[in-house]
Amino acid sequence: MTGVAFFLHYLLTIQETKQMEQKISSQLIATEAKIQNKLALEIDGLQGFVSGWEFRRGYDRLEWENDISNYLKTRSGYQAIEWVDKDYFIRWVVPEKGNENAVDLYLAFEEKRANALSIATQTKSTYISPKVDLVQGVKGFIVYNPIFIDDEFEGLILGVFNINSFFYRLLRDESIAGYQVFIYDNNSLIYSTTYTEEKDNIWWRSSRVFTYRGIRWEIVLIPNGTLINESKSPLPLVVLIAGLTISWLLVWGVNSLLEVSQRNILLEKARKEAEQANNAKSQFLAMMSHEIRTPLNGLFGILNLLKSTPLNSEQKDFIQTIEDSSKSLLLIINDILDFSKIESGKLELVIEDFNLQKCIKNVIDLLSFQAKSQGLDLKLFWDSDTPINLRGDVGRLRQVLINLISNALKFTEEGEVTVTVSSRRLQGVLDGTLEGNKDYLIHFAVKDTGIGIAKENQDKLFNPFVQADGAINRRYGGTGLGLVISRRLARLMGGDIWFKSELGVGSTFYFTVKVDSAPCETDSVGIAPKSVSGEITPCQNHDKQESPINYPLAKTVTINNHTSPSQTLENSLKILIAEDNPVNQKVALLLLKKLGYYPHIAINGLEVLDAVKKDCYDVILMDMQMPEMDGLSATEWIRINVDSTMQPYIIAMTANATKADEKRCFEAGMDDYISKPFEFQVLTEKLNLLEMAISQV
Repeated sequence: MTGVAFFLHYLLTIQETKQMEQKISSQLIATEAKIQNKLALEIDGLQGFVSGWEFRRGYDRLEWENDISNYLKTRSGYQAIEWVDKDYFIRWVVPEKGNENAVDLYLAFEEKRANALSIATQTKSTYISPKVDLVQGVKGFIVYNPIFIDDEFEGLILGVFNINSFFYRLLRDESIAGYQVFIYDNNSLIYSTTYTEEKDNIWWRSSRVFTYRGIRWEIVLIPNGTLINESKSPLPLVVLIAGLTISWLLVWGVNSLLEVSQRNILLEKARKEAEQANNAKSQFLAMMSHEIRTPLNGLFGILNLLKSTPLNSEQKDFIQTIEDSSKSLLLIINDILDFSKIESGKLELVIEDFNLQKCIKNVIDLLSFQAKSQGLDLKLFWDSDTPINLRGDVGRLRQVLINLISNALKFTEEGEVTVTVSSRRLQGVLDGTLEGNKDYLIHFAVKDTGIGIAKENQDKLFNPFVQADGAINRRYGGTGLGLVISRRLARLMGGDIWFKSELGVGSTFYFTVKVDSAPCETDSVGIAPKSVSGEITPCQNHDKQESPINYPLAKTVTINNHTSPSQTLENSLKILIAEDNPVNQKVALLLLKKLGYYPHIAINGLEVLDAVKKDCYDVILMDMQMPEMDGLSATEWIRINVDSTMQPYIIAMTANATKADEKRCFEAGMDDYISKPFEFQVLTEKLNLLEMAISQV
């Protein structure tokens, strides 16, 4: 009996120890991620200046020093930012005060720096040196960013970091307040939050090696005594005393309690681990989406500017190739995000009234140019009994149709692609029985005369990241996610996707969705004005392939007849750009100037507040993520504190592209939302409408 009490005490102590070890391990991983994110952020900032240098093919010194000074006001950990010429001499230093010893210094004067220079210039990529003794008299590390213009080496931009300053600002928040943190470079201690060597509680020591762009640091975490005491539970001691006192009465009870307790602990641990994994995945995808969309926005903006300059045919072809590749990358990013949201059960349908004919016209018009360029016929067959005005998620329905028809066009080299639309009124509407709680089942069939799918490959067609044939994939491209996402979207909408295919003959993909009937005509839901290129004439029997609707392909369409802002020399809107990324600042500034505007720039939310206090703006283009104060907080302040007659029209322009982000923007008080990378025409039309609205006041 006494042995049972001791054994239970031992198990609870072991469990407590494992929980403490898991807690330390989780914090260690979080600390490593925090260091990597900080380094990645600083590299992105320095790369922005490299891109600016390469784009301008040089830099005026005063302008460069001014830009660097403004940049350093928002950053921490820097000793200096320096420009090194192609002969490895440091020529420009910001700030110069305190860094006088670095001016005109030959950078390759010692082995570590020479090796770092060699690696950065040979690989043409960012490289971080191990710990070095800076000539300023402190320990630091250097981020080497080479500059190449027309493949010729033009020097480097160095980020020189003071190790103590870098880690002090980074590792002083509350999340790691209960830990001693030690950073080692090549077994040499370079930073400690305790300013001493390791000595207390070293039996709880946990370490992790962090490698990134040339550095190799060992990160060590040791909990302090307060955290250890707070993590201790009195339960093991209580159980031991109780067991020794009344063990002869509680043998069976203790065994039962132990079993239940262990099961609950395991279930709770599993639940927390699942939540942590899911949150980490969501945070990672959101971060990656933002980090990828931000430079893509700069790329699309520069491409728009380049397209409006005098270009020869070869240059136009190059730019079109870059634009097509960038859009393909954006589609892949969107596919991965959609797949992740579906996997985690976080994708929600947006239910609204829509016109089915206009939805399908929109899809056919969108893909008509692709069909014409391939010499294919794109035909639509419409069952006359199919309802027109419906209620459902028109955006997701359109997404599935575009994917199915695009695939049919992609894998068809000659012949035609036909789209058949029919419907079935569900049982519940006719006789009161319940069938999916919807009015109609809409049925689509997309048939092609393409390459078809071999029988042995058909079973794996709907597996994530898998395509039917590796050789076909290499020829036609794709991620292997489109059909997976489409089928899961169809099932979310109460339908499904299946297919029939014969190798060398073609394929037919069937898509169904359950919808309600809409109470009235929905002319404009999801459809741009005058965007369709033909009229739909219903046929009596679509199965017999009678009366196909042949669309005029690649028809030129006029969206509006009024003058756009780009046609005027100067426009009346006073615009403020709230953006912290230097490249995106430049892109927005140049695009708006082409439209006849002369905007001001704020690099964070605090500067936005200063600007609206001093001046009255008609429009603010607001980024969500900015240092010091983000765009959401700035918007909330403006809506509360600025007089109602002076309120600006705030448009979110952000790389946070999820529905949740859009909702947060509107809840904060923003008036409109554009996700990065944005289409130049979209911003032009929004500003055009605002110009018209103001002129009519």
